[in-house]
Amino acid sequence: MPEIRTERLPLRGWRESDLDPYARMCSDPEVMRCLPAVLDREGSED
Repeated sequence: MPEIRTERLPLRGWRESDLDPYARMCSDPEVMRCLPAVLDREGSED
């Protein structure tokens, strides 16, 4: 997967190690307040 780097921001593809922090973020009501729903672990994996 290619990686793009700018002066301020690196962009890369998803890694398996991203899932735990992503699932924690998606389960936080404050983080998800402007989105349709808070996600559980299974919802985050989907």
